[in-house]
Amino acid sequence: MAVSSVDIRTLVHELQDEVVGSWIVNIYHLPSGIFIFKLRMPEKGVRFLLVEPGKRIHLTEFNRTMPKEPSPFGKTLRTHLRDRRINDFEQVHLDRIVKMTVGADDGKLLVIELFGEGNIILVHNPSKKILGALKYRKMRDRDIHPGKPFELPPPPTRNFLKDGIDGLDDFLAAEPKLFRAINDWLSLGPEYSRLVLREAGVKTKKSAELSDDDKERIREEASKLRDRLLENDYNPVVLLDEEEDDTNETHDSDSEEITVEVEEDEQWNDESLLFKPEQVVKIMPWKQQEIEGTTVLEVPSLWKAYDIYYSSQEDHSMISEETEQMETEVDRLRRRLKDQEDHKRNMELQAAQLRKEGEALFLSYSEVDELLTTIKTARHKKVPWETIIEKLEGAKEKGMPAASIMESIDPKKAKVKVKLPYEGDFIKMTLDFRQTVNDIANAKYELAKKQEKRAKGAVIAINMTLEKIKEAEQTVSEKQVEMAAKVTILKRRRRWYEKWLWMQSPDGTIVVGGKDAATNERLVKKYMDDDDMFLHADIHGAPFVVIKLDGRKASDSTKRVAGCLGVCFSSAWKGKRTTADAFLLPPDQVSLTAPSGEFLPKGSIMMYGTKEFIRDIELRLYLGIILEANWARLICGPIECMEKADLIVEIVPGDIPRGKTAKMIRQKFAAMVEGADLMKIQALDVGEFANFVPDSSNIVSFKDLRSNK
Repeated sequence: MAVSSVDIRTLVHELQDEVVGSWIVNIYHLPSGIFIFKLRMPEKGVRFLLVEPGKRIHLTEFNRTMPKEPSPFGKTLRTHLRDRRINDFEQVHLDRIVKMTVGADDGKLLVIELFGEGNIILVHNPSKKILGALKYRKMRDRDIHPGKPFELPPPPTRNFLKDGIDGLDDFLAAEPKLFRAINDWLSLGPEYSRLVLREAGVKTKKSAELSDDDKERIREEASKLRDRLLENDYNPVVLLDEEEDDTNETHDSDSEEITVEVEEDEQWNDESLLFKPEQVVKIMPWKQQEIEGTTVLEVPSLWKAYDIYYSSQEDHSMISEETEQMETEVDRLRRRLKDQEDHKRNMELQAAQLRKEGEALFLSYSEVDELLTTIKTARHKKVPWETIIEKLEGAKEKGMPAASIMESIDPKKAKVKVKLPYEGDFIKMTLDFRQTVNDIANAKYELAKKQEKRAKGAVIAINMTLEKIKEAEQTVSEKQVEMAAKVTILKRRRRWYEKWLWMQSPDGTIVVGGKDAATNERLVKKYMDDDDMFLHADIHGAPFVVIKLDGRKASDSTKRVAGCLGVCFSSAWKGKRTTADAFLLPPDQVSLTAPSGEFLPKGSIMMYGTKEFIRDIELRLYLGIILEANWARLICGPIECMEKADLIVEIVPGDIPRGKTAKMIRQKFAAMVEGADLMKIQALDVGEFANFVPDSSNIVSFKDLRSNK
């Protein structure tokens, strides 16, 4: 799936805010040919920009095992780019080339070529001399070698965005084949040439056969495309190959296309991504066409779609033998077996349901036939739908059998919903009133036979998978299984509250706290709703704490968790106190505005009315690690918040500096696990641990709770 110049434009537009202004922390050159740029943006944290020359460029949310030593070109990039700021990030012309200017006074230029075999070229920007490149070569119009003047590839003959839609007639006159003429005219690649011709409804393949109306429609569609690109109007979608699901044949459907929306802040869970990479048919910056048998999935951004799709295809065969692989062949086959068994079970259930529906139709044959005939006859006589429905409802009230089975009518879909008695219960189904009872029932019996046949076929597939599992278990040694760890580990997407101090009470309530005066104010101003609760430690120098209740009542347990956050991250921890108090207020008793004539310093707050106090809150924290299928998750709170944790550590105010405490905790957690779990913990940054350590601390104890689960 080639990345087009329009895809590049979309990606660059999406990445501008994430890349420009960030600092290059490090650069890794993987054996697979991928480059990972670790970027840090003030207030946004760490991002990872992935570049695969000749193929793709996007942010990535997957962790990869980095080589211990950089490649020669990786060393060159580190020498010139590390610890420097990215000043610009843009597409060259409308071509598959991206360039970044890096460093003071735009000192370095990094050119990323995404066409052909691809290349990355480092240039001394002021002098335009080449400092290094991934691949050295001499061409007719370019010489890519150190010290040589840098030249961009010759630009396309025409820049569609700058030149607009003029000159169509000249291109048509110069090229007899219409597709080639449009391709030359647009210079966007064959995909968008086909798009314009398809949207214009042009069928001919010869330039000379175009009518004036055809030309005008082509110009109109090209103009729409140009406006979209100039306005950066994108809504990325992924076309997915529909999995075999015969239930669609038994339900109403106005369209073969299904659209699923994915919210930006939706969290990936352990068992699934936004889509299955193996189902991808096409990734597009916006919906451009319908393909039969596909599902249209709207995605938050194009780069997320490319990240999921391409990351699943990466070749890790060159990575050293020390690299572990989490997913063994046996695990893969067992998942396949489960899918096959679920598929067989679904086929059997569908077949049984279809047979019941067919039997119910024949048991109520006369009533269903009379109902369908009544509707068809009335429509044949052009009786208005309002009258038909009114008369049927009247007949239903009078207890007429044919009308009594009717639930509702959908005139637009030619459907009638019925409720038929069957074996002491009722079966509801939707019927096409244009068909006969015999046709509908027979169709259900035929489909039931088809499902039963497929269920029998699934048994054969299940037996084959069982044989493969048996063979795999015999050939994979226990040592290989123990060392299995995934090379590419999913990097967990952060929830909105994880940029703050936060805890989660046992009942799932989120408690959020500010980190300083600025974030305290922002938390109250933007995130505290009318039905939340405000908490503050009864001591100077403490975070504002908001209990996100979403209309619920705060339990005593949740109040204690909020109090723990409020007092532990206050000056009481630095003062090595053992207990402290906190108080609660509703939002309407809290104000960031001083009374008239008074001044309120930044980070301060006005509080009114009666306070609800929580007394003697212990200054004692637990940090926990939850080991999930694809990542390790860090949590914090009093001991009652640790129910889901696999590993925990207990800390109290003490003398070990905060940063050192965080490192010690991370190292000890890592020493408590092995294999895949070790890699998950190593994927956590020390800063994530430090975020949950209030100040200088003492470590009381570590516990492994996995044996208790």
